[in-house]
Amino acid sequence: MSRSLDGRRILSCRPETRAAALHAAIQDAGGTVVHLPLIAVVPPADGGEALRAALSRLDRYDWVACTSPAGAAALAGTEQPRRIRAAGVGDSTAKAFADIDWTVDLVAGEETAAGLSRSFPVGSGRVLAVLGELAGDDLRRGLEARGYEVETVVAYRTVQPDHTTEQLAAAGCCDSVVVSAPSVVERLVALLGAGVPRRAVAYGPRSGAAARAAGLEVIVATSPRPVDVVAALAGGPDPAPPIRRSPESTE
Repeated sequence: MSRSLDGRRILSCRPETRAAALHAAIQDAGGTVVHLPLIAVVPPADGGEALRAALSRLDRYDWVACTSPAGAAALAGTEQPRRIRAAGVGDSTAKAFADIDWTVDLVAGEETAAGLSRSFPVGSGRVLAVLGELAGDDLRRGLEARGYEVETVVAYRTVQPDHTTEQLAAAGCCDSVVVSAPSVVERLVALLGAGVPRRAVAYGPRSGAAARAAGLEVIVATSPRPVDVVAALAGGPDPAPPIRRSPESTE
């Protein structure tokens, strides 16, 4: 087994429920994971009423589409009707469907909402898009352009968890950070200031652009799969030494 990350301290900001595979891959490569989750997944503002209403009429749809594992997980306890096909973004969402005993018929290789819409065949039918509160309009617009009628429902929202002084201090002593979205970069800078690790591995071009704008040295992983994120962490120039701050620093 390759030990490409021996001696490295990697800051992960993944939510608790979505961190296991990445953390295992980093540890298998010899790295030490410092976990600072920046979002927590909680029920939507309506307590899930709109989702329950949509699921009560599930037989009206031809597809259910989710752009994140949290969306698929929100379907737990609902049996997949025989005629309903499921579509998701990437391996992690496909696994979340499998975890609730749903069969996935379409998995987008391009792990974005727009990529998922482009993966659908041109056709017709009704799609229930199960999304987070902050989801954009890319999936709906893309599917409508391909001939589908789309209903969207908010299944969850994300909030910022509280962090201890010890967690923040540990995060500032890492040599690299994995960033999955521009909002992750924004929250990191707000929390750590100059203590953000100077070397970032980004899940995609948007998160990479945000990290560069924050002054970080960026490598964009070829995909968000843990194996590709670890390869990006191991590649490129040697990481710069971390910037260490005392918890009381105001810089």
